[in-house]
Amino acid sequence: MANSAFLYKSKSGNYHVSFHHPICREGTIGKKIHRSLKVTKEDDANKLRDEMNALLALADTPELLPTRTQAIAEGKYALVVIDAFFNCMTPEPTDYYALRETEMPLPPRVPGKRHVPRVLLVGGTGAGKSRFGQHFLGTTRQNYPMKGAGRTTVSDTETIVEDNDYAGIITFYSENEIRAVIKDNILEACAFSDREQDERKIAMKLLVDSDKRFRFNYNLGGWADDTAPEEDEDDRELDDQELDDATPTPDTTAAQTKLKSWVAQVIAMTKRAQEQARQELKPDKPEDEPSIQELWQLCLDRDQVDGLAEELFEELEKGLCAATGTDSWPVTYRIPSTNDKAEFFRRLRPFYQNHRTLFGTLVTPLVQGIRVRGRFAPEGTKKIEPVVLLDGQGVGHEQGSPTKINRTIPPELTKKFSTADLICLVDRAMPAMTGDAPLLLEHLIVRGHQQELALVFTHFEAVAAPDLGVAGRKAKVLEGVSNTIQAIGSLPKAERVILERSLETKAYFLGRLNEHELKKATQAEMGRLRAHVQRSVGEPLIPQSQPVYNEYDIAKILDREVLGYREAWSEDTLSEYHWKTIEALTNWIGNAYADGFPKRNLYPAQNLSQRLVGAVSIALEEPREWNPHAPDNPEEQSRLLNAIRSKVAGKIDTYCKEVLVRDPRTGHWLPAYQNISGYGTKVRRARTVARILEDRAELPNEGVGKFTKDIWHIVQETINEVCQQPTPAPQEATAS
Repeated sequence: MANSAFLYKSKSGNYHVSFHHPICREGTIGKKIHRSLKVTKEDDANKLRDEMNALLALADTPELLPTRTQAIAEGKYALVVIDAFFNCMTPEPTDYYALRETEMPLPPRVPGKRHVPRVLLVGGTGAGKSRFGQHFLGTTRQNYPMKGAGRTTVSDTETIVEDNDYAGIITFYSENEIRAVIKDNILEACAFSDREQDERKIAMKLLVDSDKRFRFNYNLGGWADDTAPEEDEDDRELDDQELDDATPTPDTTAAQTKLKSWVAQVIAMTKRAQEQARQELKPDKPEDEPSIQELWQLCLDRDQVDGLAEELFEELEKGLCAATGTDSWPVTYRIPSTNDKAEFFRRLRPFYQNHRTLFGTLVTPLVQGIRVRGRFAPEGTKKIEPVVLLDGQGVGHEQGSPTKINRTIPPELTKKFSTADLICLVDRAMPAMTGDAPLLLEHLIVRGHQQELALVFTHFEAVAAPDLGVAGRKAKVLEGVSNTIQAIGSLPKAERVILERSLETKAYFLGRLNEHELKKATQAEMGRLRAHVQRSVGEPLIPQSQPVYNEYDIAKILDREVLGYREAWSEDTLSEYHWKTIEALTNWIGNAYADGFPKRNLYPAQNLSQRLVGAVSIALEEPREWNPHAPDNPEEQSRLLNAIRSKVAGKIDTYCKEVLVRDPRTGHWLPAYQNISGYGTKVRRARTVARILEDRAELPNEGVGKFTKDIWHIVQETINEVCQQPTPAPQEATAS
């Protein structure tokens, strides 16, 4: 017999519905779903509940249950009911890039023809990517792309520079992903309230996630007496024109009332969970305390957590709908075309700004990506050179843990490497190449992007060397870069040599970027860089040579990497993480929010691919022979091998993602999240995750196994593709 939906009224005045889902599971029972019906009248709520009950009844006979598409076409059910019922059934990742491409395509890249150059900015947090981008585009006064002293750029920002009117397309994170973030925040706030009773700090834990990727205080406002600016806010004074009458005034009184209510709920939930845990364990020894700390969080009332999460989500959705003029959570939003630059940025403001004076009117944290086009150029530019500038999140925001799992470059970033004509690695000039910059440099070179690389050093004025002139200070920065290159042992030797030789031509030194007007020396460097951008377009000439490798030799290297990977992602290693981290990993992968858990830099497929790509990159440097002959010089050989490396890297990324994440998503990852509950979940989930990865990244009993053979085929097919040679007849591996 079908279960029934339960109706209740939230503190916002809207009716909510809750029910146990008949198909999606969580432990031994159906997953408990809480959703706002977005109505305040009881009759309307009863009608929507009846529609939900009708779907629940149909689920008793699965063959009668319509698909989501059929349910919409039938017109029997409101969209809010359809969303609540179907959203958890078929988790698929959202392709945000494809959504923007449909609405506003980037200038095409036609093989054999000159195209608009694409420039990708990469670097660690706070390196100055966005401020550099502002000067490049002439948008410093509009604070676009958004800058700050800490983690500020959290969305993909794509700017098409062309002689055309201004327009934009915005994509938003999915409802389910935002709900997952909110629930994580609630659990973090509960854990914090166990140690600290400061309501203002609890509110910040509730509104701002631990790695500051989602700052919901932009949307909802902060605590009433929290008047001091955050350390990473932009402290510039906004022009009167920017704070015009079009900016709505938030209802701070109502917002404060709701926020205080949420904090009170967090404190009450935590207290009840602690009492329940102590009643169950009855601790009488100090060594029992760690068990209490794990158990009380498992004792949190998930109905209350979900109900509170829905209240927060409802407020976020209300603000987003007001900003976009929609009735429900939008997927995309278009900024209409205009020839007025000021008007364009006024319309764009709620979706990208971060100034505290606008808190309560912004929806910036909900934006996954922004793509704009128009006449973006510094003042005085006589001719607009078409270009595409790609900016995004810096590397290094995530909270790492000291385990055997190596730092991983996020898959969303590595995917962009092969789409760029020029990759600007932005770093501070002093100290140069510290923090995450060496990691990025390593993977750019290993993945074959030597030719596309440019090194952009910001804060050049901070290079303290009063006894040296400009040339001497540049040499001092490059000396530090050279030392870093020598310290990276995983770089192919030939690429290391070529990189060091070309450092001066790849490096650009920019000073005093925080000022609106650039000094002459920095203007000259920007001019050099713009010329480099225009030179970057074009396909490199590939020598008519083909390297030949032995499958067995490559397979031995790959097997060694797979073995190391399985040891790193073993049950013991995963058990070193907090139980909430392993739960979140299975949740984010299983429900298709991402291909890993970004907050802890845990990407199972990308981490394996990173290992394999690095091993293959070094192995490519030493072929058994060349057909018909070796390239004439090291530079030609570098171009050929890098062309192979870049294509191989992308294909191995895709293969590992399909085998380890996409294929087993609903059959293995989702059950690992839904079907494991109770005390001791960390060990059981860690064992399950390790088993998934062992079964998928299989090692052969003898000879060459399927997994390594598939990687070998990727390598060989890519060599044939790049070198334009006919595919040789398959041969059995030999141990020679």
